Order: sequence, then structure tokens, then C-alpha cells
Amino acid sequence: ILEHKTESERIVFEDPDPINGFILLPDIKWDGKSPNTLNLLAIVHQKGLNSIRDLDSSHLYLLENMRDKSL
Repeated sequence: ILEHKTESERIVFEDPDPINGFILLPDIKWDGKSPNTLNLLAIVHQKGLNSIRDLDSSHLYLLENMRDKSL
């Protein structure tokens, strides 16, 4: 669970919706300079999703929301 303490200055984007929302953060390996090496990490707000293996067809809107808002 993200508490917006240490990660708050690193948040690139946040959709606060509790079901289909997520937080977009830069990967911890990023040097903070070169955009060519930037990888983003999306962490969902929805409880119960622990890994990509937990996804099923009911999460389609969540995935589409992440795609659309991340682009």
C-alpha cells in the first residue's frame, strides 16, 4: 500500500479511482536524466491484485485505463 510519503515526489501520474486507478512511477534503476532509459512502473489501487497472474477479464477496464492515461 502506497502512503504517499517517500514516493510522493517521484509520482509521474496518479488516477485516484479505487477500482481502476493507479500510480505511475519511474523505475528505481532510472538515472533521472536520460529519457531513453526511463521505464515506468504502474501500481494499481485495487486491493487483491498482487501480481499480473491475478488479472482476468474483469480487469479489462483497468488495463485500458492504464494504457490510455499512461500514453
